[in-house]
Amino acid sequence: MRGTMVLLGVFLAALVALRTEASKIQCLPLAKVDALSRLVVVGYVSQILARDRESDLVSVRLVFSLRGQTEAKEFQLRLRNKGVMDFDPELRVGNQCVFFLEGIQDGQAKLAYWGSIAVIPNQNFTTESENEAPGKSLQPRR
Repeated sequence: MRGTMVLLGVFLAALVALRTEASKIQCLPLAKVDALSRLVVVGYVSQILARDRESDLVSVRLVFSLRGQTEAKEFQLRLRNKGVMDFDPELRVGNQCVFFLEGIQDGQAKLAYWGSIAVIPNQNFTTESENEAPGKSLQPRR
């Protein structure tokens, strides 16, 4: 009986260690995220389009670009935020973020690197959808 318990303990420890190792990524120096990003944009999550066991598909309304140019006003982004591939943040409708992207093609965006999204805390800014007049995007709340 004791041998079985020890064997079970070793098995569970190995299982936890394997799961932990499987979900680690190589850390990237923060300065390199900038170098990998051809497009850096500020936007907010307008919809959660789909959810499954491993990811969310979100729609992002682009407010302005900090680097690069795009004609897109909105884009979709697949977030690997669940299960073993838990590398991207889980976003909610209304989250305001800075997105570090490789680019946007045919309405689909690709992150420059795993998790390269900076969520703006506390919803400190309003978005056009919250204002009567357009052009007041990301104005400080009063």
